[in-house]
Amino acid sequence: MLEGQPLPPFDGWSGARVPNPGLPRFRSARFDAAYPMATVHLGDPTVPLRVRLEALNPMVPGDAGASGIPVAVLRWVVRNPARGAVDVTIAGSVQNVVGALRNAGDGILALNAIDLGPPCRNVNDVRSIAGSGRGRPPVTGLLLRSEGVDPAAEMWGTIALAALEPRRSATTRTAWADVSWGDTLADYWDDLAADGRLDDRDPGRVDKPIASLAVSHRLSAGEERAFTFLLAWHFPNRMTWTPESGLPWVLDEGPGTLDRPPGEENPDRVGNHYATRYADAWDVAVRTARDLPGLEDATADWVSAFCSSDLPVAVRTRLSAHSPRCARRHRSESSPATSAGGRAPETTSAAAREAAPTCGTTSRRPRTCSATSPVRCASSSSCTQPETTATRASASTCRWNTRPSGASLQPTARWAA
Repeated sequence: MLEGQPLPPFDGWSGARVPNPGLPRFRSARFDAAYPMATVHLGDPTVPLRVRLEALNPMVPGDAGASGIPVAVLRWVVRNPARGAVDVTIAGSVQNVVGALRNAGDGILALNAIDLGPPCRNVNDVRSIAGSGRGRPPVTGLLLRSEGVDPAAEMWGTIALAALEPRRSATTRTAWADVSWGDTLADYWDDLAADGRLDDRDPGRVDKPIASLAVSHRLSAGEERAFTFLLAWHFPNRMTWTPESGLPWVLDEGPGTLDRPPGEENPDRVGNHYATRYADAWDVAVRTARDLPGLEDATADWVSAFCSSDLPVAVRTRLSAHSPRCARRHRSESSPATSAGGRAPETTSAAAREAAPTCGTTSRRPRTCSATSPVRCASSSSCTQPETTATRASASTCRWNTRPSGASLQPTARWAA
């Protein structure tokens, strides 16, 4: 797996607490970060490759739209230092949790959780678009959606796992095998390890199927290649943190529903502004892929300017660890209508515009770095000029906000090589 070694504690009510503890991992991992960019360096003497993850969320101070895109960019950069060619496959898996309840701990739902039913008839669809010579890259992936969750539920929405690759370079699984406990993971691992490709499985009666996407490429001696994945989401029914409907329900007593006439809008729904800009998570992924070079450059400019500022190290450390993401709400008389392949309207109500803050709005444009003099952070908190300009965006990561080795992705996103 593209992770470092798991960290203790290793005990739990059903074994190790780390997801998929039995799979092999890299011997070492170093996490370097300067919000909202991060780099994970993986190393293992038994693996004939050099691997690093370059991750970011777009953030452009003064541009609320660019700073509020519901997407994570995960770029795996793999270099082959050997004298011969090596076949490489990067695979990611995400469970379709549309409709799943959020648990705030101790069996109590989050204060703004509105439950209108658990995951039901969730499905994963393979999607792809061809690239063009006009700056539109190819995109292949899966759209995770539901055919059974109530569209009024807070947890209703879509998720997309995509790669900036043509369809011929990728293989997919819309579901993992519906077999006995433990054998589901073994079936997936054996399938991937056999030839670096994925074969689909019958989802059976699983309501939360796991979607997997694998990208394969043969690296020649000395070659380095980037595998860019996008994890996007689209959940339009965000609820207020101060519900008018009273406190939610205790899980042990079973979920409930609001006592409200059918068809009446939920007074606690404030929505997400991004739902007025994108039709679904696949729309987020496709449009982000198209705009990614500009978004990444603008984000790197902000990080470079921040890292090279004359603010005290303690202030930079605090801000880089707690910089807020842009969460714009959207509250209107009705939810924006979208078609399956269309685009949601860009307009918002006057009340929503007044309530929607901008991200990091300032009267002065932040100092940026020129294309010929990018900035990266060395092992100390100060920034220095890099030896080359080939990895401008990914190099803008500061090591003062580090974690111990063993950094891994969130449990719902698993990666294997």
